[in-house]
Amino acid sequence: MAFTEKILTVPEPVGIGGRHVKRCHVTSDQAGIEPEVAKAAYALLPELLPEPDGTPAAGFAVLHRGTDLPGRLADSLRTGTTATSAGSGGPAA
Repeated sequence: MAFTEKILTVPEPVGIGGRHVKRCHVTSDQAGIEPEVAKAAYALLPELLPEPDGTPAAGFAVLHRGTDLPGRLADSLRTGTTATSAGSGGPAA
């Protein structure tokens, strides 16, 4: 598999599920990630968040869109070592 350069964009942080979430988008498409794909991915994010446990309510989410895959959302939150991943749009991988 050949290396394909990826483009990283950092949209403004958002409040999701009572948390301050920094966002990163990674794609090889110069146009970026389609707004409807990002909207669908971030709509899933609250379901992936763990219950509050007293640690700072902050984290980050990475939305990755490959050329041959639906968008994938991975989040890591400052609630221990929580890390989850979910597809958005298209069939499950």
